[in-house]
Amino acid sequence: GLASINIDGWYYVRRDGRLAPVMMMDNWAEPFADGLARSPVGGKIGFIDRNLTLAIPARYDGAFPFEQGWAAVCIDCKPASDGEHSSYVGGRWGCIDRHGQEREPFRPDPGVSHVCNKDG
Repeated sequence: GLASINIDGWYYVRRDGRLAPVMMMDNWAEPFADGLARSPVGGKIGFIDRNLTLAIPARYDGAFPFEQGWAAVCIDCKPASDGEHSSYVGGRWGCIDRHGQEREPFRPDPGVSHVCNKDG
């Protein structure tokens, strides 16, 4: 029961007209991963559920989609672009679960591939 629309940015919209902003991925509205999608709100990033409710508050400066129940997020990081691809640099990174709980304290940028590594 959701549609995606682009009005100066991507949104998911319900049949009753409720909508929520969503990040762009591959030139389209980001798909839900593990039931959540990144949502930009007031210059920060949170995560919405399929009811378009902000399930995890928008308190991060950067975030990656959930994968296997975890998402890498950062505070005080900056967006960086490499052609058509973008990422984040710097800041403090952490790994959160689907409820927004941190796996361990945030730490300086270890390289995003290591933030939610199952080995720690």
